[in-house]
Amino acid sequence: MPNTSYDYYVQADCGGTGTSTWSGPFTFVTDVLGTADNAIDGFTFYSNPMNEVLHLRANSTIESVVIYNILGQKVIDQNIGSITTQLNVSNLSTGDYLMKVVSAGQTGIYRLIKK
Repeated sequence: MPNTSYDYYVQADCGGTGTSTWSGPFTFVTDVLGTADNAIDGFTFYSNPMNEVLHLRANSTIESVVIYNILGQKVIDQNIGSITTQLNVSNLSTGDYLMKVVSAGQTGIYRLIKK
């Protein structure tokens, strides 16, 4: 479960000589996962679902944009150097993609859909 604290204990298996005593408890807290954790403040893009062109805008310079297909292969990899840009996505096949954007040292991951 996200944002939950768990206690655990550890015991070594010493092979043919037996086991050690139990150590612990040790505690960890699970993370809360979501796309908001991977977003850049002030970054926007449209249209999604996309057709021919994807428009990007940020408050700070967009350093680079990489788009990956569902297999994790890079299909677009561009250095931008501007706060706005348009990417030609007309050559992409219909389907789902992930876009990695780097702006002002922050990295954002966004889901894209190509019609």
